[in-house]
Amino acid sequence: FGLSVGSGSGDGSYAAGTVVPIVADPPPAGQVFDQWSGDVGAVADVLAAATSVTMPAGDVAVTATYRVVPTFGLSVGSGSGDGSYAAGTVVPIVADPPPAGQVFDQWSGDVGAVADVLAAATSVTMPAGDVAVTATYRVASGVVGFTLINADTDGPVGGFDPLLEGAVVNLASLPTLNLNVRANTVPADVGSVQFFLDGVLVRTEGVAPYALAGDSSGDYRPWTPLLGEHTLTAVPGVGDPATITFTVIDQTQVPPIADAGAAGEGTVSAGVGLAGSVSDDGMPSWYGAW
Repeated sequence: FGLSVGSGSGDGSYAAGTVVPIVADPPPAGQVFDQWSGDVGAVADVLAAATSVTMPAGDVAVTATYRVVPTFGLSVGSGSGDGSYAAGTVVPIVADPPPAGQVFDQWSGDVGAVADVLAAATSVTMPAGDVAVTATYRVASGVVGFTLINADTDGPVGGFDPLLEGAVVNLASLPTLNLNVRANTVPADVGSVQFFLDGVLVRTEGVAPYALAGDSSGDYRPWTPLLGEHTLTAVPGVGDPATITFTVIDQTQVPPIADAGAAGEGTVSAGVGLAGSVSDDGMPSWYGAW
């Protein structure tokens, strides 16, 4: 007897009693398998895309049917992730950068669907309904940034006020190697600040200004960082901590060598050295100095 499978596989001629596997074709975009229609009395599970037909003593015709996947709206205020999504979809959401002087606080609205309401970058698992969430912000307190300090003048180093995430500090281009880093705080007095450099607690400051290498009433002590990438974290007694990563290099700009073959022109040596003494291991004497 004949078996006809519309929008699926399993067609053929079979003896009565034969159990024939049938499989629905992949659904069109934006749809899912719904059920089998037709002579469904012979179908083992009309709601399964992959099932079977037990052939009766007669022809059978079945057809796979599909339905549109319902989607629900996600509205993300002051952030990204808006759109329409099917129930169960995990959607990443990210809060916009905070206004000046503020930090991300939490998500508000339909927060039952939010994985972590206190994280600026998190996700929403879509329910069978619309979701609206909004990133909220609060006035920053605690450590709100860092400044690279010239310990000779006790003022900021130009271009590094503030010292930003990912900054590259080229020692060869600075006016001095006597440096320090100040943690900028709101309010000015946060009780104390602990400085962690590359994961190690290196100083606890109890009085403002709060300086990585310390100070005496605003007279900053000199310090020169090691070359390479560093992570600096400042943890205040009151308020929020702050962390930045910066890279220290020592690259002197070498002028191009003039053409020695041209009459009347001199040459410039490429062997431009760095000022300062050098230790036996090849490192400048101020490498990592406090």
